[in-house]
Amino acid sequence: MRIRFQLDLRVTFLAVAVLPVLLSLGVWQLNRADEKREIIEQRQIKQNQPDVALSSLLNTPEELLAFTPVELRGQFDPERLFFLDNAIYESSVGYEILQPFEYLDVASNSKRWALVNRGWVKAPGSRDQLPEVYPAPSGPITIRGEIYSIPGESYVLEPQEFTDDQWPQVIQTVDIEQISAAMGIQFFPKQIRLNADEPSALLAYWEPVAVTPEKHVGYAVQWFSMGIGLIVWFLFASTNVWNVIRSKFSN
Repeated sequence: MRIRFQLDLRVTFLAVAVLPVLLSLGVWQLNRADEKREIIEQRQIKQNQPDVALSSLLNTPEELLAFTPVELRGQFDPERLFFLDNAIYESSVGYEILQPFEYLDVASNSKRWALVNRGWVKAPGSRDQLPEVYPAPSGPITIRGEIYSIPGESYVLEPQEFTDDQWPQVIQTVDIEQISAAMGIQFFPKQIRLNADEPSALLAYWEPVAVTPEKHVGYAVQWFSMGIGLIVWFLFASTNVWNVIRSKFSN
């Protein structure tokens, strides 16, 4: 028995429509893997550089700020804390703690503000409670960390509302411009993530990317596998190959 095509228009249309989508998603994931590798390499390069005074970076283009190691001299605002919600660490849900830090701009001899991410704390069992956070050292201190810059814009399900009369506050994403406007303070445009060995750091588990290149490659393999499966299904649905196989085994 010879293999013959017996095309079904609906099957053919579905395969032609879906296959390019599956392949494009696989290619997109591979591209994302390359982007994440570049980000990781960029951070490794920056980590070998000396600390820079944050005040010297005020006019630096934002695309050049990511992962720059910085040093600040000043003091934390002891009254105001932000709890960044839905922060996951080793499968546990918690919060990242961000706290305003007033530092000295040596060039202008003026005070400026940065939003410093002190790290992660585990959430209590009840969503109605916030975890205890040990206070940062009081008085003028020197802190070190790195600038964290997220590529693109964060997606938020609904607009956030800030007030400056009730603390601490829970936030869903770190929008520096919105926080600056609500508090009447002009913050440095990017958050500062404390180094893990800083006395004021909590659990500073920082990774340069949330999804590793290996995961993106794994997702790409899944999309390509689905594409291969679609091709196999199309061949079985559009030919008599199943009958040919069955006849050979029956003989």
